[in-house]
Amino acid sequence: MPIPALTDADVLRERVRLRLVCSEAEALAPGPIRRAIEAAAHARRSSRAPAGQPARADLKKLAAGDNE
Repeated sequence: MPIPALTDADVLRERVRLRLVCSEAEALAPGPIRRAIEAAAHARRSSRAPAGQPARADLKKLAAGDNE
């Protein structure tokens, strides 16, 4: 399943977040750099928990070292 394309503005924002040293022209050009930036953006967005959802870990248990 191909990764949906991002707008040029989203690609440039993600380039800054990732602190890439490539130029804007290299980031926007079709090819491996742009595909990697788009993949990183989609991976970061999909790994976030939905807003309003509780954390899956019990922080008190983690602090006590009781991970079971």
